[in-house]
Amino acid sequence: MADFAVNSVTVNADGWSADVVLDGQAGEQGNIAYDFGTPGSTSTSDFYILVTSQGYNATGSLGTTTRYVYATKAVRKPTPNQADLDETDSGGNMTVRVSLSDCVYDDDDASGSGADPQVVINTGTFTNGADTNTAFSDSATNSSTLDYPKAF
Repeated sequence: MADFAVNSVTVNADGWSADVVLDGQAGEQGNIAYDFGTPGSTSTSDFYILVTSQGYNATGSLGTTTRYVYATKAVRKPTPNQADLDETDSGGNMTVRVSLSDCVYDDDDASGSGADPQVVINTGTFTNGADTNTAFSDSATNSSTLDYPKAF
């Protein structure tokens, strides 16, 4: 079994998807298998992003909340290519698009620090035959342009 690395993760401008760059997997479109575990808990999910969001508590005071956003599915290309996964070659690597369980907003960061959110991807989340990704734990570039929703 050979290993390959996850090079980077970028939350897209839409806020609900992320692009993952897989090292050395160019030309392997359709050969990557995805296993995100069971999204909803860091103990059962194999791909999650830790974000700190701004918000108001029950008394109306501004504060922050930490939340987890999970990868849930591989995204398909738009019609008329909907049978194909959204996988593209990029400089000897492959970029794959995954959907997220919740939106990531433009002001979401890591622990209120202003730094990009943190992502964890476990070994075996992406496989290509006997090849599998190594574990990845680093910041995810937040390119979301979504503003926080307005309170009612």
